[in-house]
Amino acid sequence: MKKSTWGYTPPQTQMLANGKIRIYLNVQAGKETNIQKDEDGNTSETETDVYTADEIDIEAPLTYNRVVEALIRERYSVSDELAILRQQATKPEEFETYNAYAEECKILAQSITY
Repeated sequence: MKKSTWGYTPPQTQMLANGKIRIYLNVQAGKETNIQKDEDGNTSETETDVYTADEIDIEAPLTYNRVVEALIRERYSVSDELAILRQQATKPEEFETYNAYAEECKILAQSITY
């Protein structure tokens, strides 16, 4: 997932020119310190509010299923997912990691306003 930084709280979703929808997830507030020098060489610091977010692009229209799938695809390809599901009895730890991530994706998808 790509990260982006904003000077204000980012929108939850944004329509892109290519017809996709960008979703901003896991928004975190923070501070950024800027150091400036004047012509005499004196420095001053200013602190500004910044927001970071994970971003993911999804084909429109935005639906719960598309969001869940896109989030899962960020970490697992279709081939990887099928292999994990096929081998869940022989590799239970790998399956549990995958399943926990899929459940996180579902919770994130539920938090998005459609």
